[in-house]
Amino acid sequence: MTNNLTLLLASKEDISCAMSMIQDAKDYHKEIGLDQWNADYPSLSDIETDVAAQKGYFLCDGEQKVAYLCFDLDGEANYNELEGHWLTPEDSVYLVIHRLAMDKNQRGKGYSSAVFPLAEQFCREKGVHSIRVDTHAENQIMQHLIPNAGFTYCGIVYYDGSPRTAFEKIIA
Repeated sequence: MTNNLTLLLASKEDISCAMSMIQDAKDYHKEIGLDQWNADYPSLSDIETDVAAQKGYFLCDGEQKVAYLCFDLDGEANYNELEGHWLTPEDSVYLVIHRLAMDKNQRGKGYSSAVFPLAEQFCREKGVHSIRVDTHAENQIMQHLIPNAGFTYCGIVYYDGSPRTAFEKIIA
């Protein structure tokens, strides 16, 4: 990993690259026994929607795309039903990080941790003061990375009846 990390807005031409990273992540989840993503999610239509709405991004190291993710400033409906308490009011504008998927050849190099400072920079540029993220309770990697990036545990949210741990970080 270099110090030349940037975010690149994904284009229609990048969808197959993003889907390859999504499939790598699904395969890895299956390999480690994690039931966070399934055959139907994230789907091609999820990624196409991200790209069309200009919410799909690549984490790049120099010219190399190393991860795909969604940065969404439109909120998350499931977050309205949090079992717990957000750090900011429910009607606040916040960034949601969704669908972080690493290229299989880039795993273990610290790129996932690098997403969070870039997300904070993104928020500062947009005048947004909070980031919310959730992950599967059994996703030990993200359960470790998220609090280490300064996020506070806020409670549980549900996707199709499946619980996810939810975190928030206030951006100064």
